[in-house]
Amino acid sequence: MNHTEKGRSRGDERFWEAVDKAVHANGALLAEFYEIEAAKQEHDQRQQAAHLADVRAKADAWRSGRPAEGVTDTFTLAPDTVSGPAFSLNPDEADRLMYVGDNPRQIGRAALKSLAVVLHESRRLEDMIGAVPLLPASRAQLTLFEHLVVEARGPLRHRVVLLGSQYAQFAAWLHSSADQPKRAHAYYDRASEWGLEADDPNMVATVLSMKGHLAYRLNQLNLMLGLSEAAGRHKRASLGVRSLAVQQTARAYALLGNGDACDRSLDVATVLADRAAARPDREPPWIYFFSPDYLVMQRGRAYRYLGRYRQAEALLSAGLAALPPDIRSAEWALMYERDLEAVRERV
Repeated sequence: MNHTEKGRSRGDERFWEAVDKAVHANGALLAEFYEIEAAKQEHDQRQQAAHLADVRAKADAWRSGRPAEGVTDTFTLAPDTVSGPAFSLNPDEADRLMYVGDNPRQIGRAALKSLAVVLHESRRLEDMIGAVPLLPASRAQLTLFEHLVVEARGPLRHRVVLLGSQYAQFAAWLHSSADQPKRAHAYYDRASEWGLEADDPNMVATVLSMKGHLAYRLNQLNLMLGLSEAAGRHKRASLGVRSLAVQQTARAYALLGNGDACDRSLDVATVLADRAAARPDREPPWIYFFSPDYLVMQRGRAYRYLGRYRQAEALLSAGLAALPPDIRSAEWALMYERDLEAVRERV
Protein backbone atom coordinates (compact mmCIF):
# COMPACT_ATOMS: atom_id res chain seq x y z
CA MET A 1 0.00 0.00 0.00
CA ASN A 2 2.91 2.36 0.69
CA HIS A 3 3.86 2.49 -2.98
CA THR A 4 0.33 3.31 -4.12
CA GLU A 5 0.05 6.05 -1.51
CA LYS A 6 3.22 7.57 -2.90
CA GLY A 7 1.81 7.62 -6.42
CA ARG A 8 4.03 4.75 -7.54
CA SER A 9 1.09 2.82 -8.94
CA ARG A 10 -2.50 3.46 -9.91
CA GLY A 11 -3.54 0.23 -8.17
CA ASP A 12 -5.07 -2.77 -9.92
CA GLU A 13 -8.65 -4.00 -10.09
CA ARG A 14 -8.30 -5.91 -6.81
CA PHE A 15 -7.06 -2.76 -5.05
CA TRP A 16 -10.02 -0.62 -6.15
CA GLU A 17 -12.49 -3.39 -5.34
CA ALA A 18 -11.12 -3.45 -1.78
CA VAL A 19 -11.22 0.36 -1.48
CA ASP A 20 -14.77 0.44 -2.86
CA LYS A 21 -15.90 -1.99 -0.17
CA ALA A 22 -13.98 -0.15 2.57
CA VAL A 23 -15.72 3.18 1.94
CA HIS A 24 -19.08 1.62 1.06
CA ALA A 25 -19.12 3.26 -2.38
CA ASN A 26 -21.46 0.57 -3.78
CA GLY A 27 -19.36 -0.06 -6.88
CA ALA A 28 -18.76 3.61 -7.77
CA LEU A 29 -14.98 3.52 -7.31
CA LEU A 30 -14.60 0.21 -9.14
CA ALA A 31 -16.61 1.56 -12.07
CA GLU A 32 -14.36 4.62 -12.14
CA PHE A 33 -11.31 2.33 -12.22
CA TYR A 34 -12.63 0.71 -15.40
CA GLU A 35 -13.35 4.13 -16.91
CA ILE A 36 -9.91 5.48 -16.17
CA GLU A 37 -8.23 2.39 -17.60
CA ALA A 38 -10.10 2.88 -20.89
CA ALA A 39 -9.37 6.62 -20.85
CA LYS A 40 -5.70 5.95 -20.13
CA GLN A 41 -5.37 3.68 -23.17
CA GLU A 42 -6.94 6.34 -25.39
CA HIS A 43 -4.78 9.03 -23.80
CA ASP A 44 -1.58 7.01 -24.35
CA GLN A 45 -2.43 6.57 -28.03
CA ARG A 46 -2.94 10.30 -28.46
CA GLN A 47 0.28 11.02 -26.61
CA GLN A 48 2.26 8.68 -28.85
CA ALA A 49 0.86 10.34 -31.95
CA ALA A 50 1.59 13.83 -30.59
CA HIS A 51 5.13 12.83 -29.59
CA LEU A 52 5.83 11.44 -33.06
CA ALA A 53 4.57 14.64 -34.68
CA ASP A 54 6.75 16.73 -32.34
CA VAL A 55 9.85 14.69 -33.14
CA ARG A 56 9.21 15.04 -36.87
CA ALA A 57 8.70 18.80 -36.56
CA LYS A 58 11.95 19.26 -34.63
CA ALA A 59 13.81 17.10 -37.10
CA ASP A 60 12.47 19.18 -40.00
CA ALA A 61 13.47 22.37 -38.19
CA TRP A 62 16.96 21.02 -37.55
CA ARG A 63 17.44 20.06 -41.20
CA SER A 64 16.24 23.46 -42.39
CA GLY A 65 18.46 25.35 -39.96
CA ARG A 66 15.50 26.95 -38.17
CA PRO A 67 15.44 26.96 -34.35
CA ALA A 68 12.94 24.41 -33.13
CA GLU A 69 10.26 25.52 -30.69
CA GLY A 70 10.97 24.15 -27.21
CA VAL A 71 8.46 23.15 -24.62
CA THR A 72 8.42 25.47 -21.63
CA ASP A 73 9.62 23.71 -18.50
CA THR A 74 6.93 23.62 -15.87
CA PHE A 75 7.25 23.41 -12.14
CA THR A 76 4.47 21.40 -10.54
CA LEU A 77 3.98 21.68 -6.82
CA ALA A 78 3.40 18.13 -5.64
CA PRO A 79 4.03 16.23 -2.43
CA ASP A 80 7.28 14.36 -2.10
CA THR A 81 5.21 11.19 -2.16
CA VAL A 82 4.53 11.17 -5.89
CA SER A 83 7.13 9.09 -7.74
CA GLY A 84 8.72 5.68 -7.83
CA PRO A 85 8.41 2.09 -9.02
CA ALA A 86 5.35 -0.12 -9.44
CA PHE A 87 3.39 -1.78 -6.67
CA SER A 88 0.76 -4.46 -6.11
CA LEU A 89 -1.70 -4.61 -3.23
CA ASN A 90 -1.33 -7.54 -0.87
CA PRO A 91 -4.31 -9.28 0.79
CA ASP A 92 -3.45 -7.97 4.27
CA GLU A 93 -3.67 -4.36 3.11
CA ALA A 94 -6.95 -4.99 1.28
CA ASP A 95 -8.41 -6.60 4.40
CA ARG A 96 -7.20 -3.67 6.51
CA LEU A 97 -9.16 -1.20 4.37
CA MET A 98 -12.36 -3.19 4.60
CA TYR A 99 -11.94 -3.60 8.35
CA VAL A 100 -11.74 0.16 8.90
CA GLY A 101 -15.19 0.78 7.49
CA ASP A 102 -16.77 -1.59 9.99
CA ASN A 103 -14.52 -0.75 12.95
CA PRO A 104 -13.73 2.99 12.96
CA ARG A 105 -12.32 2.89 16.50
CA GLN A 106 -9.63 0.48 15.35
CA ILE A 107 -8.09 2.71 12.67
CA GLY A 108 -4.29 2.64 12.53
CA ARG A 109 -1.45 4.29 10.64
CA ALA A 110 -1.49 1.73 7.83
CA ALA A 111 -5.21 2.18 7.22
CA LEU A 112 -4.78 5.97 7.15
CA LYS A 113 -2.07 5.57 4.52
CA SER A 114 -4.44 3.43 2.48
CA LEU A 115 -7.13 6.09 2.70
CA ALA A 116 -4.61 8.72 1.64
CA VAL A 117 -4.05 6.64 -1.51
CA VAL A 118 -7.75 6.79 -2.31
CA LEU A 119 -7.75 10.58 -2.02
CA HIS A 120 -4.62 10.96 -4.16
CA GLU A 121 -6.08 8.73 -6.89
CA SER A 122 -9.45 10.48 -6.71
CA ARG A 123 -7.85 13.87 -7.35
CA ARG A 124 -6.06 12.55 -10.43
CA LEU A 125 -9.18 10.73 -11.58
CA GLU A 126 -11.18 13.96 -11.43
CA ASP A 127 -8.64 15.58 -13.75
CA MET A 128 -9.41 12.90 -16.32
CA ILE A 129 -13.17 12.28 -16.05
CA GLY A 130 -14.54 15.36 -14.32
CA ALA A 131 -16.34 15.96 -11.03
CA VAL A 132 -19.82 14.53 -11.54
CA PRO A 133 -18.91 10.80 -11.72
CA LEU A 134 -17.04 11.13 -8.42
CA LEU A 135 -19.85 12.72 -6.39
CA PRO A 136 -21.42 9.52 -4.94
CA ALA A 137 -18.04 8.10 -3.93
CA SER A 138 -16.94 11.42 -2.38
CA ARG A 139 -20.04 11.54 -0.20
CA ALA A 140 -19.49 7.94 0.90
CA GLN A 141 -15.87 8.70 1.73
CA LEU A 142 -16.82 11.76 3.73
CA THR A 143 -19.45 9.80 5.65
CA LEU A 144 -16.75 7.31 6.58
CA PHE A 145 -14.53 10.13 7.87
CA GLU A 146 -17.36 11.63 9.88
CA HIS A 147 -17.47 8.32 11.79
CA LEU A 148 -13.69 8.16 12.04
CA VAL A 149 -13.40 11.70 13.43
CA VAL A 150 -16.07 11.01 16.06
CA GLU A 151 -14.32 7.84 17.19
CA ALA A 152 -10.65 8.80 16.76
CA ARG A 153 -8.67 9.28 19.95
CA GLY A 154 -5.14 9.28 21.25
CA PRO A 155 -2.05 10.05 19.17
CA LEU A 156 -3.75 9.18 15.85
CA ARG A 157 -6.62 11.64 16.20
CA HIS A 158 -4.60 14.48 14.71
CA ARG A 159 -3.84 12.43 11.59
CA VAL A 160 -7.45 11.34 11.20
CA VAL A 161 -8.75 14.91 11.45
CA LEU A 162 -6.02 16.21 9.14
CA LEU A 163 -6.82 13.70 6.40
CA GLY A 164 -10.55 14.15 6.98
CA SER A 165 -10.21 17.87 6.29
CA GLN A 166 -8.62 17.05 2.95
CA TYR A 167 -11.46 14.69 2.07
CA ALA A 168 -14.00 17.37 2.98
CA GLN A 169 -12.17 20.00 0.91
CA PHE A 170 -12.07 17.67 -2.09
CA ALA A 171 -15.77 16.82 -1.74
CA ALA A 172 -16.57 20.54 -1.57
CA TRP A 173 -14.54 21.23 -4.71
CA LEU A 174 -16.33 18.44 -6.59
CA HIS A 175 -19.77 19.71 -5.63
CA SER A 176 -18.82 23.28 -6.50
CA SER A 177 -17.65 22.11 -9.92
CA ALA A 178 -20.92 20.21 -10.34
CA ASP A 179 -22.97 23.35 -9.61
CA GLN A 180 -24.15 22.21 -6.18
CA PRO A 181 -23.16 25.30 -4.15
CA LYS A 182 -25.14 24.48 -0.98
CA ARG A 183 -23.45 21.11 -0.55
CA ALA A 184 -20.11 22.65 -1.48
CA HIS A 185 -20.47 25.36 1.15
CA ALA A 186 -21.40 22.81 3.83
CA TYR A 187 -18.42 20.63 2.97
CA TYR A 188 -16.07 23.63 3.01
CA ASP A 189 -17.35 24.40 6.51
CA ARG A 190 -16.53 20.82 7.53
CA ALA A 191 -13.05 21.12 6.03
CA SER A 192 -12.50 24.39 7.88
CA GLU A 193 -13.66 22.93 11.21
CA TRP A 194 -11.37 19.93 10.91
CA GLY A 195 -8.52 22.05 9.55
CA LEU A 196 -8.76 24.33 12.58
CA GLU A 197 -8.75 21.39 14.97
CA ALA A 198 -5.71 19.94 13.22
CA ASP A 199 -4.07 23.40 13.25
CA ASP A 200 -3.45 23.23 9.50
CA PRO A 201 -3.03 26.81 8.22
CA ASN A 202 -2.85 25.59 4.62
CA MET A 203 -6.31 24.05 4.85
CA VAL A 204 -7.80 27.03 6.67
CA ALA A 205 -6.48 29.45 4.02
CA THR A 206 -7.46 27.09 1.20
CA VAL A 207 -11.05 26.90 2.40
CA LEU A 208 -11.29 30.69 2.53
CA SER A 209 -9.86 30.88 -0.98
CA MET A 210 -12.12 28.15 -2.35
CA LYS A 211 -15.16 29.77 -0.78
CA GLY A 212 -14.03 32.83 -2.69
CA HIS A 213 -13.97 30.72 -5.85
CA LEU A 214 -17.49 29.52 -5.08
CA ALA A 215 -18.56 33.18 -4.74
CA TYR A 216 -16.94 33.81 -8.14
CA ARG A 217 -19.06 31.05 -9.68
CA LEU A 218 -22.15 32.66 -8.12
CA ASN A 219 -21.12 36.16 -9.32
CA GLN A 220 -20.89 37.42 -5.72
CA LEU A 221 -17.89 39.61 -6.46
CA ASN A 222 -17.55 41.56 -3.21
CA LEU A 223 -17.71 38.32 -1.23
CA MET A 224 -15.17 36.81 -3.61
CA LEU A 225 -12.82 39.73 -2.99
CA GLY A 226 -13.17 39.66 0.79
CA LEU A 227 -12.62 35.91 1.15
CA SER A 228 -9.68 35.90 -1.26
CA GLU A 229 -7.99 38.75 0.57
CA ALA A 230 -8.50 36.99 3.90
CA ALA A 231 -6.87 33.83 2.53
CA GLY A 232 -3.95 35.79 1.13
CA ARG A 233 -3.31 37.44 4.51
CA HIS A 234 -2.86 34.08 6.25
CA LYS A 235 0.87 34.35 6.98
CA ARG A 236 1.20 30.77 8.28
CA ALA A 237 -0.08 29.31 5.02
CA SER A 238 2.38 28.16 2.38
CA LEU A 239 3.61 30.48 -0.34
CA GLY A 240 1.77 28.49 -3.00
CA VAL A 241 -1.55 28.61 -1.15
CA ARG A 242 -1.19 32.34 -0.61
CA SER A 243 -0.24 32.88 -4.26
CA LEU A 244 -3.43 31.15 -5.36
CA ALA A 245 -5.46 33.35 -3.03
CA VAL A 246 -3.78 36.58 -4.16
CA GLN A 247 -4.23 35.81 -7.87
CA GLN A 248 -7.92 35.23 -7.15
CA THR A 249 -7.98 38.61 -5.43
CA ALA A 250 -6.58 40.07 -8.65
CA ARG A 251 -9.35 38.42 -10.67
CA ALA A 252 -11.95 39.91 -8.33
CA TYR A 253 -10.44 43.37 -8.83
CA ALA A 254 -10.52 42.82 -12.59
CA LEU A 255 -14.20 41.89 -12.50
CA LEU A 256 -14.87 44.98 -10.38
CA GLY A 257 -13.03 47.15 -12.94
CA ASN A 258 -10.00 48.09 -10.82
CA GLY A 259 -7.09 47.49 -13.20
CA ASP A 260 -4.38 49.01 -11.00
CA ALA A 261 -5.29 46.88 -7.98
CA CYS A 262 -5.50 43.85 -10.24
CA ASP A 263 -1.97 44.41 -11.57
CA ARG A 264 -0.56 44.94 -8.08
CA SER A 265 -2.13 41.72 -6.82
CA LEU A 266 -0.89 39.75 -9.82
CA ASP A 267 2.63 41.01 -9.23
CA VAL A 268 2.48 39.90 -5.59
CA ALA A 269 1.10 36.52 -6.62
CA THR A 270 3.96 36.07 -9.09
CA VAL A 271 6.57 36.81 -6.43
CA LEU A 272 4.93 34.31 -4.08
CA ALA A 273 4.76 31.67 -6.82
CA ASP A 274 8.43 32.11 -7.71
CA ARG A 275 9.41 31.73 -4.06
CA ALA A 276 7.17 28.68 -3.72
CA ALA A 277 8.84 27.08 -6.73
CA ALA A 278 12.09 26.98 -4.80
CA ARG A 279 10.55 24.95 -1.94
CA PRO A 280 7.98 22.47 -3.33
CA ASP A 281 8.35 20.31 -0.23
CA ARG A 282 6.52 22.96 1.80
CA GLU A 283 3.36 22.86 -0.33
CA PRO A 284 0.25 20.79 0.51
CA PRO A 285 -0.64 17.90 -1.84
CA TRP A 286 -3.97 19.35 -2.96
CA ILE A 287 -2.32 22.13 -4.97
CA TYR A 288 -0.34 19.67 -7.12
CA PHE A 289 -1.70 21.46 -10.20
CA PHE A 290 -0.17 24.83 -9.28
CA SER A 291 2.78 26.19 -11.20
CA PRO A 292 4.05 29.52 -12.56
CA ASP A 293 2.41 28.56 -15.88
CA TYR A 294 -0.93 28.26 -14.10
CA LEU A 295 -0.42 31.80 -12.85
CA VAL A 296 0.21 32.94 -16.44
CA MET A 297 -3.26 31.67 -17.35
CA GLN A 298 -4.75 33.44 -14.35
CA ARG A 299 -3.22 36.72 -15.50
CA GLY A 300 -4.66 36.05 -18.95
CA ARG A 301 -8.13 35.53 -17.51
CA ALA A 302 -7.89 38.72 -15.45
CA TYR A 303 -6.79 40.67 -18.53
CA ARG A 304 -9.76 39.27 -20.42
CA TYR A 305 -12.07 40.77 -17.79
CA LEU A 306 -10.21 44.07 -18.05
CA GLY A 307 -10.61 44.12 -21.84
CA ARG A 308 -6.87 43.71 -22.56
CA TYR A 309 -7.62 41.11 -25.20
CA ARG A 310 -4.32 40.92 -27.07
CA GLN A 311 -2.34 40.45 -23.88
CA ALA A 312 -4.92 37.98 -22.63
CA GLU A 313 -4.65 35.93 -25.81
CA ALA A 314 -0.86 35.68 -25.56
CA LEU A 315 -0.92 34.77 -21.86
CA LEU A 316 -3.67 32.18 -22.13
CA SER A 317 -2.01 30.56 -25.14
CA ALA A 318 1.35 30.33 -23.38
CA GLY A 319 -0.10 29.03 -20.14
CA LEU A 320 -2.21 26.35 -21.80
CA ALA A 321 0.66 25.18 -23.98
CA ALA A 322 2.83 24.68 -20.90
CA LEU A 323 0.34 22.56 -18.95
CA PRO A 324 1.27 18.89 -18.51
CA PRO A 325 -0.81 16.65 -20.83
CA ASP A 326 -2.61 14.91 -17.95
CA ILE A 327 -3.74 18.28 -16.60
CA ARG A 328 -4.62 19.86 -19.97
CA SER A 329 -7.78 17.72 -20.27
CA ALA A 330 -9.08 18.58 -16.78
CA GLU A 331 -12.45 20.34 -16.56
CA TRP A 332 -10.93 23.43 -14.96
CA ALA A 333 -8.28 23.64 -17.70
CA LEU A 334 -10.97 23.55 -20.39
CA MET A 335 -12.38 26.73 -18.86
CA TYR A 336 -9.19 28.52 -19.88
CA GLU A 337 -9.62 27.12 -23.39
CA ARG A 338 -13.01 28.84 -23.45
CA ASP A 339 -11.39 32.05 -22.17
CA LEU A 340 -8.97 31.86 -25.07
CA GLU A 341 -11.76 31.35 -27.58
CA ALA A 342 -13.61 34.34 -26.13
CA VAL A 343 -10.65 36.74 -26.35
CA ARG A 344 -9.81 35.63 -29.88
CA GLU A 345 -13.26 36.73 -30.93
CA ARG A 346 -12.45 40.21 -29.62
CA VAL A 347 -8.92 40.63 -31.00
